Amino acid sequence: NQTYLSGDPANLTNVTPTKTGFLFAGWKDQSGASVTGTTFTVGASRYLLYAQWTPVVYTITYSRGAATTGSVTASTGNYQELVSLQSNSLLTYEDYKFVGWQIGSIIYSAGGSYILTADVIATAQWESTLSQIFYDINGGTGTTPSPSVARLNSVVTLPVVGAFSRAGYSLAGWIGGT
Repeated sequence: NQTYLSGDPANLTNVTPTKTGFLFAGWKDQSGASVTGTTFTVGASRYLLYAQWTPVVYTITYSRGAATTGSVTASTGNYQELVSLQSNSLLTYEDYKFVGWQIGSIIYSAGGSYILTADVIATAQWESTLSQIFYDINGGTGTTPSPSVARLNSVVTLPVVGAFSRAGYSLAGWIGGT
């Protein structure tokens, strides 16, 4: 704050004001007229200056994580703007399904909302769609079959008789368990 009389030239401060998430864009007087240069002439109707601000544009860069193909276009927005995260429709990772985008320690769903406060990297997170089938010979003796790996919605051939048996019984089949 400085005091000037009407008609006096005032030197504008060489200190650039700062505001989180914004860039200083100059000064305007109370009538809305832009002030340029390093001096300002004080008048009866021109004595207040207001800082003008432009929001910083931040970017969300998408990393495909372990995906083998595809890419996702970056998202941009202003400081503290709520943006929707992109889908994963162009990413592929065999035998895995997409479960979300990790930003920091939080996983967000595709299409989920994120408030921009800085440039960030969203990394695709994946979950295996493969299952292992374990066998219990249920009181039998011998070698338990090795686990089978099964793809989602695929037919799996189960072992019929192997190096295992149970006295007085024949293998009738396998039942699911938990």
